[in-house]
Amino acid sequence: MKRIIFVLLTIALAATFLFPGAVFGRRLTEIGLKAGLNIADYKGGWPDTGSKMGFCGGAFITCSINEMFAVQTEFLFSMKGANLGEIVRTDEFGIMIETSTIREVLNYLEIPVLGKLSLLPQNRVKPNLFAGPSFALKLSGKHKVGSQETNMENLKDTDYGLVFGGGVDFELGPGGLTVDARYNLGLTKIYDSGIDVKNRVISVMLGYSF
Repeated sequence: MKRIIFVLLTIALAATFLFPGAVFGRRLTEIGLKAGLNIADYKGGWPDTGSKMGFCGGAFITCSINEMFAVQTEFLFSMKGANLGEIVRTDEFGIMIETSTIREVLNYLEIPVLGKLSLLPQNRVKPNLFAGPSFALKLSGKHKVGSQETNMENLKDTDYGLVFGGGVDFELGPGGLTVDARYNLGLTKIYDSGIDVKNRVISVMLGYSF
């Protein structure tokens, strides 16, 4: 079932990117770049995970269906993972020598496909709401203890989630400035086996459309 979803999503993304007029009956309206901050952690499995910060950024394509509604496809490099705790080393007298943080650093190519509703389409400042599915392809996964790291062999190659959030678009010269905040809720386990752990991420991004 996941392979079928992946194939259908890939076809839809390719059609959106290459033939926006055929898909939506309208011209391609915006191409842009965006970048920002991820605050990521895990849902389930680990008892006391902490959040970790990472980079999120890439390109987006927005195709208008009408004045208020558009479909936005994004291609993002997204850093996820979590802090899993600490290891404290002590000497023979029980005095702490050092503390090492245990964390997992996951890098993905993420492709959200978002339905975007513009609340004040006639204004130069346009608040919006958006939601939609997201597919992510694993680029790398590291398990780190202090400065030591190992590759995560049990990390799945793909991840699926649901994105929802809101933002504001500002008309700025020939293009536009966009600011958004979103929540990405992972829907599938990130490990091939073992505990049931899912990604979850809060992101804040700033972008410019041409």
